[in-house]
Amino acid sequence: MLFRCVRPLRAASKGPASRRSSLFWRSFASASANSLEACVRERQLPPFERLQLAEIEPAVTNAAANYTRDLHKLEKKLHDAGKNVQFGDVVDPLEVQGDALGRMCGIVGHRMSVCSSEELHAVHGKLQQLVTKTVTEASQSKTLYDAYLAVRESDEWSKLELAQQRIIELCLR
Repeated sequence: MLFRCVRPLRAASKGPASRRSSLFWRSFASASANSLEACVRERQLPPFERLQLAEIEPAVTNAAANYTRDLHKLEKKLHDAGKNVQFGDVVDPLEVQGDALGRMCGIVGHRMSVCSSEELHAVHGKLQQLVTKTVTEASQSKTLYDAYLAVRESDEWSKLELAQQRIIELCLR
């Protein structure tokens, strides 16, 4: 139990980032019997002893679909905002949206390194194409690029911490 991951503490104020996070997790496999989806949703350690090969593909496919759907919603919101975009409007939602897919890929990658099989390799290969396509869509988004550029050119830029500025600079590369 020493290394058990828990859900992050919620801030006293229910700000936009907190609402986005809770809405995302509620929409993500809200009543799933899939142990992979459940451990990601509940932010717990993966149940490797119960994780079935048949659960991996639907869970990752669902997470990729949710990420793509949420990305398109965010792109529309950012497009409508034009140059009135702040750091938290673009970076925070992307981090929340990508969390489930990233954690699932990490779990599958770990499973591949610990107990590899031909069946797992086949599922991993199929899912790797889907995940690559999904992540590439976000990384090549003109709307996201324009939003990062708007943050860098805004008055907020000088008030951002150095680490936040670095995040924007790396996203603009």
